[in-house]
Amino acid sequence: MPTLRPYVMWLAWTCIVASACSKDEPDSQVSSADTAGRAGSAAARGGAGATAAATSGRSASAGQATVDSGAAGAGDHAGTGGSGADAKAGSDAPAASAGHAAGAAGEQHAGGDSGDAGDGGDIEPGTVVPPGDMTREIAMGLATAICSALRECLGPSALQSLVGREPCEQRFAASYSQNSLGLLEDSAARERIVLHTDKLEQCYRDTAALGCSAQRSRPPSSCSQAIEGRVAISDTCSSGWECSGDAFCSQGECPRSCVERLAAGSTCNSENECASGLMCVDKKCVEPAPAGSSCAGTTGVVCELGTACVGGTEQKAGVCRANSEILVAELGERCDLDATYCREGLSCAFDGVALSCQNPVSSGEACHLAAPAQCPIEEYCNAARIDLEGRCQRLPTDGEACVLAAECAAGYACVAEAGKPVCRPLRDLGESCAQDAECRSGRCADAHCSVAVVCE
Repeated sequence: MPTLRPYVMWLAWTCIVASACSKDEPDSQVSSADTAGRAGSAAARGGAGATAAATSGRSASAGQATVDSGAAGAGDHAGTGGSGADAKAGSDAPAASAGHAAGAAGEQHAGGDSGDAGDGGDIEPGTVVPPGDMTREIAMGLATAICSALRECLGPSALQSLVGREPCEQRFAASYSQNSLGLLEDSAARERIVLHTDKLEQCYRDTAALGCSAQRSRPPSSCSQAIEGRVAISDTCSSGWECSGDAFCSQGECPRSCVERLAAGSTCNSENECASGLMCVDKKCVEPAPAGSSCAGTTGVVCELGTACVGGTEQKAGVCRANSEILVAELGERCDLDATYCREGLSCAFDGVALSCQNPVSSGEACHLAAPAQCPIEEYCNAARIDLEGRCQRLPTDGEACVLAAECAAGYACVAEAGKPVCRPLRDLGESCAQDAECRSGRCADAHCSVAVVCE
């Protein structure tokens, strides 16, 4: 009889299809409440006793639930992602990355690198700077493109889980316009960028065509041509869009500066700092492994997006396998949390004897904890264990306790208040806030959601 804890089953599925769950706490605040947005330093761990985290924003222990599950990129990341929590996996499920996958992609293609605010600049903490028409239009164009790439790579079920149940395009567009692109019009006014609107469509097309490589690719050259950075290496910048050539804007207090991207083996804090083709794993720029490569165990190898580390544990190496090889079980067939998952549209759930692929259920109907969930996207199954029957019920909203470690209704973030996980609405620029996790911009300053400070 299955003995897995309730959250681990969902977590394992989300991780396996998104390829790279984070064992370590992310390097900086990425999505104040998020996955699709983004986790930091991913490590493809797996198997019994693995610490799996489908994160974007911060990873958190299921017990403490200091996790974010819903907003946008902050600091040097611009991605958005899904919900997250560290879970000690008692199963043989591979722990590959979820929030990391979508979020890392979001980070790369939104320009990233707005960094922590420091001294100086015209946009001070707490200042409300609504995104202009140009910013909103570009943000939606990039969001549509990156969501297309991720949907092609991961499939709709996994992507939906990673973006906190909000429409992917809506989630990423809000993140981009209020974070790294939030300073775009100020950058243009300061002549730190030149915008070539006739080249934007090519940027969007090239981004959408990235597919699974979106995780490790930096923005296509067409995007750099459309939003042309004019700030040279070592000169002051406020966001990554301002840097010319293949460079990023450093983190920390002002003055921040443009820095050349880092080579394999270099110490890093985020994906955006590494050269194209590399990921930031355990603070090092590394190349993700393709299908057929050894992974997990003591190898330190992470599988590329679109593949999963199968058969690996923290002690034993596994093998990277394409999702198309493991998401294959049909209706009624046996499934497990290691190497055989159900095809798109079915859920791996307990049938009274063992785990098998079953159809989703309707609102309020009987359900089991499953991977992916059987209930409609706005609901969850309240079963206590995967071998017990529950009912689909609505997800928690404002002031209610998070469920399944860090789950809330769409548009809400699971935040820690007095050591307890509570759902709070995601806030837009200028709205009141108590902590960064509540803001889509990832920044709460003077009790209001705000953009980063401009460096002079």
